[in-house]
Amino acid sequence: MLAVRKLFAFLLVATWSPGTLASVSAVSGLRSQGAGAAANPIRSCTPRSDEVPGKNKTSTSRNKKHSEIPATKPACIEIHQPALLVQEFSQRIVGDLQWKVVDEQATEDFWNFSIAISADELVAYTKPSKELRVSWTAGKASVNVETVDLSGGYTRVLISAKFDAYGNQEDSLAPQRKSWPLPSNGALEAKLVGAISEHFKSVH
Repeated sequence: MLAVRKLFAFLLVATWSPGTLASVSAVSGLRSQGAGAAANPIRSCTPRSDEVPGKNKTSTSRNKKHSEIPATKPACIEIHQPALLVQEFSQRIVGDLQWKVVDEQATEDFWNFSIAISADELVAYTKPSKELRVSWTAGKASVNVETVDLSGGYTRVLISAKFDAYGNQEDSLAPQRKSWPLPSNGALEAKLVGAISEHFKSVH
C-alpha cells in the first residue's frame, strides 16, 4: 500500500507543471471576479459638485439659452459594465420608448439629445414656477447622458435634463414670449436610470 501511495504522489508531481498551475490560478481569478461583479452589478452614487453632464461640450448658444434655468443634480448610477456598452444601451432605450429625437450629438463618453414632448409630459417632467400663468401646449427636453470610467470595471452614468416649454400666456398684458426654460423635477432622468438599471441587473 505504501508503494502505491508513493507512485501516485510521483505521478501527481510529474504531471502538475507550472503551466498547469498558472492556468488553474487564472481560472480561479476569473471566477472570483465574476462572482464579485454578479454580487453587486449596480451601485447608487452621488454626483460630485464638479460633475456637470455636458460641461464644455454643448454649443455656446445652447448654454446661453438655458442659463436662466436653476441647476438640478443629475441622476447618478454606477454599473459594472464598459462605458461604451452603457452608452449604446442608453441610445437603444430612447428608441424603444419611441421618443421623437429632434437633434443629437455624441462622443465616446457623452450623448446629448433633444426630444419633443407633449403638454402632459412637460408637466410630469418639470417644475414650473407658480408665478407663471401659462397654458402649456408642448415642450422640448434636452437630455445629457455622460459616462465616466471607474476602477474595478465600473462605469458611472450621469443623466440630466433641461426643458423648453411652449404655451399661451393667460395675462394678455404680460410681455409676449415664445418659450420658457423650465428646470427638471428628476422624473425623466429617473425613468432612464430605472430602465438602464433593470437591464444590467438582468444580464448578471
